[in-house]
Amino acid sequence: MEPTKKYSILYNDTISIKDPTTGLPIKLYRILSNITFTNGKISIQAGHVGGYIQSEENLCNDLDDTSWVLHVSKVFGNAKVKNGGIVMQNAAVYGNAVVDHSMIKENSHVFDRAIVLNSQIEGNVDVHGNAQLDYVVCKNSAKINGNAKVKNSKLFHG
Repeated sequence: MEPTKKYSILYNDTISIKDPTTGLPIKLYRILSNITFTNGKISIQAGHVGGYIQSEENLCNDLDDTSWVLHVSKVFGNAKVKNGGIVMQNAAVYGNAVVDHSMIKENSHVFDRAIVLNSQIEGNVDVHGNAQLDYVVCKNSAKINGNAKVKNSKLFHG
């Protein structure tokens, strides 16, 4: 029988963390790929154990969407990763943030109501508040917040 969803939630493989926005404890669940797919240079095999999500609402589960959460990265709260978005290494996406067709990696955080489109965020970058990024490469320790709108740019700190 062919899978109807891209991944399964491993309810027996969990971690508990303190939600940085509320201070309350939350449980996150590992994901397991049901299919083999490729997103750029990243190849995910069926049976691959991914990162952590709080619920299926955090990561698109459509078979034709190549979004994925890898390593020990975390997506929780009302945050959404979709349209080929990748969250990897030790990155975190939470609050009401949206990662759409973008890569968030290393120790970067995208949170609050931030929207990251068509972008690459890496290092110790924080994107939060109502910030909106579109076609942005952001590295090192950059901080983008408030009502910032950044488009077609490269931002490096340090």
